[in-house]
Amino acid sequence: MLRDSGNPGSFPLRSATLLAAMASGLAGSPCAKAAPSVHPSWSLINIRPSTFQPEVSGLDFLSDGRLVVAEWGGTRAGCCPGGNVGNRQRLGRVSLLSGVTGNTPNVTIQTFATGLEDPMGLTVAGDTIYVSGGNNIVRLVDADRNGVADRTDTIFTYPGTPASGVDSLHPIKGRSEWMYGLLNRNGTFYVNANSMYNATDVTQINPRRGVHLSVTPGNGIRGNYQILSMGLRHPTGLAFGPGNSLWSADIQGHWLPTNKLINLQAGRYYGFHHTPAESWDNMAESPAAVFLPQTDTLTDISLCPGAPLYIPTGPYAGQFFMGDVSYGGVQRLFIENIQGQYQGAVFVFTGGLESGVWRMAWGPDGMLYLGMLGAANDWTWNGQMYGLQKLRYNNTTTFEMLAVRSRPAGMEIEFSEPVGTSAEQAANYQVQTYYYLPTSSYGGAKQAVTTLTPTSVLVSSDRLRIYLALSGLQPRTGNQQRIVYIRLLNVHPQANAAQNSWTPEAWYTLNALGSGNPFDPTPVVDPEAFRAQLLNQLQWGVEGGNLVVRAPFRGPHTIRVRDLRGSLLTSVSGFGPEVHAFRLSAIHGRFAVVEAEGDGQNLRRTVVLP
Repeated sequence: MLRDSGNPGSFPLRSATLLAAMASGLAGSPCAKAAPSVHPSWSLINIRPSTFQPEVSGLDFLSDGRLVVAEWGGTRAGCCPGGNVGNRQRLGRVSLLSGVTGNTPNVTIQTFATGLEDPMGLTVAGDTIYVSGGNNIVRLVDADRNGVADRTDTIFTYPGTPASGVDSLHPIKGRSEWMYGLLNRNGTFYVNANSMYNATDVTQINPRRGVHLSVTPGNGIRGNYQILSMGLRHPTGLAFGPGNSLWSADIQGHWLPTNKLINLQAGRYYGFHHTPAESWDNMAESPAAVFLPQTDTLTDISLCPGAPLYIPTGPYAGQFFMGDVSYGGVQRLFIENIQGQYQGAVFVFTGGLESGVWRMAWGPDGMLYLGMLGAANDWTWNGQMYGLQKLRYNNTTTFEMLAVRSRPAGMEIEFSEPVGTSAEQAANYQVQTYYYLPTSSYGGAKQAVTTLTPTSVLVSSDRLRIYLALSGLQPRTGNQQRIVYIRLLNVHPQANAAQNSWTPEAWYTLNALGSGNPFDPTPVVDPEAFRAQLLNQLQWGVEGGNLVVRAPFRGPHTIRVRDLRGSLLTSVSGFGPEVHAFRLSAIHGRFAVVEAEGDGQNLRRTVVLP
């Protein structure tokens, strides 16, 4: 069986063995249309002891492998955790977890800091822990390095409307007043100051919120800041994306007809209006990269998304994961760059978790760590308001849509495995288009829902992609936020005519029509992620006296085998994702170097021979 060459942080090669069809309605289904259980290509591992019930609002790792967990600890009243208007709560804590990595965690827990105000962001920079909460960013200092913070230094305060008798650095407390997410790059912090209201209406208490900030820490409590992006409602977290771009989710509400993933860019306004109006409220709205349709019956894809997490390697390299506190499970978001702007599709990724996912992090063991949170009414899933688990990629293949791309007159779908003849039938695809229109009302309904029937279906030569020719596709115009919904009705892989797609639905945000012809090579969104993806898919094994190498490329390629001194031992040329066999008798010694050249990349991997 082909295997990875030994990199513990990579995704191994997906096995050619397809899983049996999964029945609907399995235990652990997050909602009506979510994945029925844990994604078959991933194994769920529990982390927390039963006595540890963290309400996770931040995750990161120290260099020694300890997991840093921020715990919110706030009050819960009514919908969403917003019942503490006017009263600042300092119930948050940070814990350090040892022994979390690997397949069989043996966890010990140490309380690092307590008395924190509404921590909703956490990052580790130079093994120092920083937390954002309320209207502050604080540094937790462990001077004697005993695993317990000795003091809490405020390095930044976002000013607001002064409370009676104090200054603007001690502002009035509003509903859900948080500093969402926290990132650090080269000494600069990035954080989202969400919009906030009083208890009864949508009047803004503190001005100049609903913004994305860059912060230079100060020695006192003020620090320096710059407003980079505006018009955000509840931007629940931050992530770096391709090329160190910045990304955030935002949650449905007034002026936000549905949830969305945003590529934050300096000087952009993202549509949320304040009362009284801010100076930027008359700017043109920049579109989201991916809208996540929501309905109150949970029949779409999202209700209360948490922080996004970029996927730098593996089969989904260049995409994002995003949890959801209310919908349950984790969604997966594909992005492509059209006319200089990102847009893309959202898919259900996994269910079967113990609670609603709010924060995620990649561990030093290459696994996906999931932190969970909840509150009353519709801000919870599965009736549980805490949780901590992780997912390990288990080297199995699951038939699913990997990507959906826009073309000038249709949509192109990429699959994880070659499709069978069922994919050639237009009747096996349900396609709808509709749009959302931002208004001052809370949320928004789908407008002008239209069913489109593919006029033809094309299949690529490798059968990994299909093209649906569609008449009537319209990109975004003005504030009409266009969605293309695709559902697979009866599409199966070539290897198993009874196997259904793990997630049969996709919601694509059509800001602009793509270019090119069906099955043209797709532009590389993130060259580093693309290279990492190819390298992870350059897999090898030893079978029947042969060194077997799988080429990961789509186009022409050359595979060379050299000894450690660089001498060429054997080579072969091919096209596409072929598997090549080299006789071991032509290779001398215990070690060899496999070189793979194709798709504009030169890859090298050292192999160990019997």
